[in-house]
Amino acid sequence: MNEEKDPECPLCNLEDELTIYKDDKITICETKNRKGHRRRIMVVYNKHVRQVSEDIREYALKKLEEIGREVFSYTYKFVLLDSTYGSIPEHWHIVATD
Repeated sequence: MNEEKDPECPLCNLEDELTIYKDDKITICETKNRKGHRRRIMVVYNKHVRQVSEDIREYALKKLEEIGREVFSYTYKFVLLDSTYGSIPEHWHIVATD
């Protein structure tokens, strides 16, 4: 399969109104399901892959932390969730929540 996009993958077809930040590598957006939290955001790699290089991972985490500090400015901390049990394991992403 082409790793660029999967027409059936919800992370390949994110809604623009949920997008907070986007560049040629990653997208940071609100999650559709907050699961009881005030805010939940995620960083998504723009290609449909399960794993990313260490360079991409570091870049994505740095951007998520930077934007997370703004999004979660109402609290002194936020957490990044391990994607081991993510609901869309076939597309690399990491969720941050308050």
